[in-house]
Formats: sequence, C-alpha cells, structure tokens
Amino acid sequence: VLNSDILCEELECKVDTIRVVQVSTSVYYEYVRPPCVEYAFYNNAAKLSKRRKIDKGTMCANPLLPVASEACCPTPLPTGAKTAIRDNIYDGERMRYDLAVARCHGIGKQLCDYDVIDIDEPYKTGYHWTIDLCKIRVKIDPVGD
Repeated sequence: VLNSDILCEELECKVDTIRVVQVSTSVYYEYVRPPCVEYAFYNNAAKLSKRRKIDKGTMCANPLLPVASEACCPTPLPTGAKTAIRDNIYDGERMRYDLAVARCHGIGKQLCDYDVIDIDEPYKTGYHWTIDLCKIRVKIDPVGD
C-alpha cells in the first residue's frame, strides 16, 4: 500500500489507464480496476469495432469510459476502403473517446469508421473507437418481461 500519491512521469501522463507501473528498481505496482456496475443507458453512445469492420462484435459504448483503443485514418479520408493505424503507448491500452480523437490528431490523422487496422500483431487488438454514433434500444415483450 502506498502512503502517498506518486506523480506520473513522461508517457504515464499521456494515458487514461495504467495497468502496471514500475515504482522502483525491482518493484512494480499493478492496478486492478475494481468491479463496478456501468449504466446500461447513457447519452451519445459511440460505436466500437474490432480490427476488421467485417468481424462480428460491433457494439455501442459510453464515450466517457476508457473501454477501447484509437484507430486513426489519413486526413482527408480516402474514398473506398479505409485503413487505420494505431498510436498506442502500451499493448492493450484503453482510453476514452476524446483521448482517442486527440491521439489521432496528434499524428495528423483522424478517428474514422475504418475497414481494417494495419497492425503487425493483430492478436494485440481489441475494440476501437469509431466516429459512428450508436442508438441503444430496449425490447420489451408484450407481457412486460
């Protein structure tokens, strides 16, 4: 247990979430996010996609939560298929929507609704923010169950 807060340094200050931090020469601190309940309904839902647009699993997410990674496309957007790249600081990095937008702008690119993410190690990708919005809907049967 730490007795006081430790200020971030260098790259640590540029991320939304940190999983492991080296505290001293051979001491590491692993942050484990506490289990929590997220609201099922929220405003301004954004679409998340996997590495390839055709992969199953596209879903909506709350843009205020660090639940996905960036996927950056050229500016201006090309016509036809859109190939995105990553600008991650560490493997498995997750961020809020606004940081994903800023990360792309920082390399002269933009968040987009991509067709595929160009990455050498595709197993290191999860969900990625897109510019598409989502509608969260509820289906209730006639009996109310």
